[in-house]
Amino acid sequence: MAALVQIERIRKSELHSRVLELNERKRAFYLDPQLPLDRLSLKLEARKATANDVPVPDCVTCGVCCSFALIVPVSHEDTSRLTRYCDILLDDTEDEIVIDRVLPRSEDGRCVHLMGELGRSIGCEIYLDRPRVCREFDAGSDRCHEYRRMFAIEPQLTQDEVSEALKRLDAVPIEVIEDASIVSTGKVKHSSFNVADGTVEYTEAEQLTIVAFLSDEKPHELHTFEYGKEYWFESDLIGMTLEEAASKIKEQAVW
Repeated sequence: MAALVQIERIRKSELHSRVLELNERKRAFYLDPQLPLDRLSLKLEARKATANDVPVPDCVTCGVCCSFALIVPVSHEDTSRLTRYCDILLDDTEDEIVIDRVLPRSEDGRCVHLMGELGRSIGCEIYLDRPRVCREFDAGSDRCHEYRRMFAIEPQLTQDEVSEALKRLDAVPIEVIEDASIVSTGKVKHSSFNVADGTVEYTEAEQLTIVAFLSDEKPHELHTFEYGKEYWFESDLIGMTLEEAASKIKEQAVW
């Protein structure tokens, strides 16, 4: 017998309200980052702000990355392995148009699958089936160490260490998509002719556009598609350069 799948559906505006509320609750439990999180690599081999001799932490005695992130995207490929997730719906339409998918959070803001005590003994209930974004986060990466400093598991950097880390980050600037939105750009009308009785049937579908934002905060329209013929999530292209995003769209889009 197939496992039952628990799916919650909420509008994007409601998700943002929940995240803001959870962040306010959690804010007292961590420090401000010393380094800009959006510029810190998630991969161990790509770290620049962390010295090479800094050891890789043990995940099972940490867990702060799973607690801090309030939005954990679930890709289309991840979905088949999960039995619980939340579908995010487009605002300002009565239709239920799914524009993203995330892991649910508990009332204290932690991932519902995170079990144990932060900084002591922690584990993931769906580790073997965890989403791609979790798999791509490396222990020992720049982002990992910054999270650990924020939760006081590692000591804070000195001002000199912060200055040196920022210099190393500035030396290799990389522009990637930091955020994306899927917005409605109207209706697409179709007509089909029935040869048998000579009637014409008219239908409508939602036309959507993926808009990406980089550090310049300017909107970059990447792709317009018809919902029902293509399915994209807002999180699909985050972390990519515009060139990488264009390549992925060309590979997967229906033309």
